[in-house]
Amino acid sequence: MKPPFKQVVQQYIRLIYYFTKRWCNDPDQIDDIVHDTLLKSLQQYDKFQYSSDSKLKSWLLTICKNTIIDRVRTELSHGIYDDTDIETISDESIATVLEDCVLEEQTQLLEQHLQKLSLGDQELVRLRVVENLSFKAISSLLSLTEAAAKMRFYRILLQLREAFSCK
Repeated sequence: MKPPFKQVVQQYIRLIYYFTKRWCNDPDQIDDIVHDTLLKSLQQYDKFQYSSDSKLKSWLLTICKNTIIDRVRTELSHGIYDDTDIETISDESIATVLEDCVLEEQTQLLEQHLQKLSLGDQELVRLRVVENLSFKAISSLLSLTEAAAKMRFYRILLQLREAFSCK
């Protein structure tokens, strides 16, 4: 069932913003392109044949891509844009941006959950994940037994999995 457009905007505005930001550095232009993309999407939303969220994302990013290309063409015709900076926006780049946005959102969510941990647990995660230390080395640094370090680390992983709703 096709979601109401208001829900589409709430769910995908960040994705459109990050996609636009990848191709444009001017914050005012980014805002304009996002606005134009959403306006064009709204105008065509009744005609859009919804079958899945992934098709909806692709449809929105295609509209955004075309909006960016139209803007660049307009600026080129007016001599505003330096064509040496133009990067080709291909359909494959849409998939890459989708992956980048998902990773960025997941990273932000992970950082938020890590900040909620105690300082000792944050240090344990840092030593294991960032420093790539063995549990034996971690246990001696944190004055724990190796079993206690492993148990704390795996409990933290369980908390994070729960926070991400991973099964």
